[in-house]
Amino acid sequence: MQFNQFQIENLFFMDAVKNVIMKNGDFIKFLYSDSDCVMNSLYFDLPIEYTGVEKTFHKNKLVYDPYSTTNITAIRELYLVEKAILDYYEHTGKKPVHKISESTFQGNIYFGPGGGGMSPPLVPPEPTTGDKKKRLIVKFSGIWENATEYGITYKFIL
Repeated sequence: MQFNQFQIENLFFMDAVKNVIMKNGDFIKFLYSDSDCVMNSLYFDLPIEYTGVEKTFHKNKLVYDPYSTTNITAIRELYLVEKAILDYYEHTGKKPVHKISESTFQGNIYFGPGGGGMSPPLVPPEPTTGDKKKRLIVKFSGIWENATEYGITYKFIL
């Protein structure tokens, strides 16, 4: 979906379960339901212009200027949706962590070697001249929460 299609009143939180990744934390899955569909995760189109891909040990990192006109607009929209979800979640005085927009504003978008779980593993092609604007998907799965903070569980998919 596009960021401007997101309607916060269509977001519903499931019961908390023990977080198997984060010690001493909970995971709260959410559902998004409107008149057309029900989704158990949110997938947003994130149009980022990038200049390449750096290979790291287990992941790939998009090389991009977070403050270019196109990218700053996309990152601001991402931040507004992230903030809306975190504000909407009942958190009983805990501190929200805006990890998604924080990392994208710093120029850090990492994704797995398969571009986000695709099989077989593929390394994404470098952009060619005239083809620098690539589409990226950001998947929001739910809320992580510990004793003092909470944030959105997410993954980037190229």
